[in-house]
Amino acid sequence: MLITAIGLGMLLAARAWKLETDLRCAVTEPRSRCEKEDTMEEKWLRCVRRSRDPHDPEAAVDKLAASDARARVIDVVGSDQDLLALHGMPPQLPVRYELLSWEWGDSTPSFSSKEVEFGYRVSQREVFDELPARDAQGWRPGVKQLSFLRRPPHVSRDEFRELYFHHTAKLRDDQPGIAKYVQNVIEESWGDAPDLDGVSEIWFASLEDFRERYWSGPGVAERESKETGLFLDFQRTWSLIVRERVLAD
Repeated sequence: MLITAIGLGMLLAARAWKLETDLRCAVTEPRSRCEKEDTMEEKWLRCVRRSRDPHDPEAAVDKLAASDARARVIDVVGSDQDLLALHGMPPQLPVRYELLSWEWGDSTPSFSSKEVEFGYRVSQREVFDELPARDAQGWRPGVKQLSFLRRPPHVSRDEFRELYFHHTAKLRDDQPGIAKYVQNVIEESWGDAPDLDGVSEIWFASLEDFRERYWSGPGVAERESKETGLFLDFQRTWSLIVRERVLAD
């Protein structure tokens, strides 16, 4: 499908921003503040449905099924979903999941019944990483936001991928509190998985960074919404607040 006139304009502008950012990085910026090279890595996302009322994230971790993945990171869904409202994102309550498990391996992981779990195979693009090291138990510091992305009906998968990947050129200037950013594009689903186009993983090194440094200044949120609205359907896109723990790497 041909890229629409609006989408093409946005794509060309995004590429111009990316070129400007790359040139600045090459001359003036430390490597850690620059986007990484565009390399893709495959992984699986396992979604464990909520089965406890009230929500009990610690019990969910204790009951987590074993995995033969060579690397595994879990996102534990917390009770602090109201934090999203600070930045205009209505929380999805009650929470849909108990936890989410990111798994890297050479084959498709085994899942429980679709009533309990479903999954996605994704292509991962790590944009930048300045997150402080995890603690001895594998917990990452600060706050992590997961955003589950849907494209508008008139935007093709290829258009979505292009615009999603290229809108990051000004991200470090617009959202200075972000310490790590990973983009994931859905390639395949398993079980009774809801339709999804991508998942953004957004880390903040502290709660203060999430509260006070989410945006760089007045008007930035509105401009970002206008730009990302070209490839995101905000009525069907939603977010979660989680805490990340590395189980195996």
